[in-house]
Amino acid sequence: MSTIKQDYSDYINHLSNMGSMYSFLSGFMFTAITVLITQLPDPSNIRAQLVLLFMAVMLDIFMFYMGNFYQQVLYFCRNVPAYSGRKSIFNILSDVSVILGLGVSTVLLFLLCNLIYLALAQLIAWVLTSVGAYKSIFKPYYEKRK
Repeated sequence: MSTIKQDYSDYINHLSNMGSMYSFLSGFMFTAITVLITQLPDPSNIRAQLVLLFMAVMLDIFMFYMGNFYQQVLYFCRNVPAYSGRKSIFNILSDVSVILGLGVSTVLLFLLCNLIYLALAQLIAWVLTSVGAYKSIFKPYYEKRK
């Protein structure tokens, strides 16, 4: 939380716009994965799986950036209530649901289509991204709010 009396509203708007852009890209990427996996004649083809893996990893990266930009906004707000941002059930469930929502859904989508190795590769990529998000976004944020 900023204690300096400077006006960060333009920067906050910029960070919010960046978060919205990555939110849009995440939605687009998840939709593209879903459409491709349902419309490809043979999604078990190695080229198709490589493309799907690339798209799934990009989805993980977009979600990481989305969370990063949305969390950064709060550091520049001067008047943040004391109860916001603390480790509460609602805040933790919110963070976990975002991470699980899109990350695990792609793994389950690949498993549903019997793409076991692709699901395993996406699971590994998702776990690495989630650990990175926890260490660089969520943990510092909750420690700062103590």
